Amino acid sequence: MFLWRMAGKPNPTYKAKSPFKDVPTNHAFYKAILWGQQKGITKGYSDGTFGIDQPCTRGQIVTFIWRYKGQPKPKTTKSPFKDTTTPAYKTAVLWAVEKKVTNGCSDGTFRDKAECTRGMIVKFLYNIR
Repeated sequence: MFLWRMAGKPNPTYKAKSPFKDVPTNHAFYKAILWGQQKGITKGYSDGTFGIDQPCTRGQIVTFIWRYKGQPKPKTTKSPFKDTTTPAYKTAVLWAVEKKVTNGCSDGTFRDKAECTRGMIVKFLYNIR
């Protein structure tokens, strides 16, 4: 929803049937979710759900932003963090650090599986502008 709003609330190609089992077409976020899915920003889960009621992790949010920006390659493959980044998020996290979207947590970790608060999301989005 945050990225969709930042992009100017673009209209996706309307689908009468939702691409996700847990997102009905009359859901308040349907248009934003459909746009994100059509742009390749979000793919949902392998079971066909979006996870509409699940909180997002720091790794997921950074990956959504990275995909929104076109999945650019970072210059390095070496993580500056003490903790290990989940492989699915690693390239996005490296790019985000390089572009100063995030510098991680004060203890030298990134915590990609930690819940991403609304405040963190807003800060990440502010940093990409």
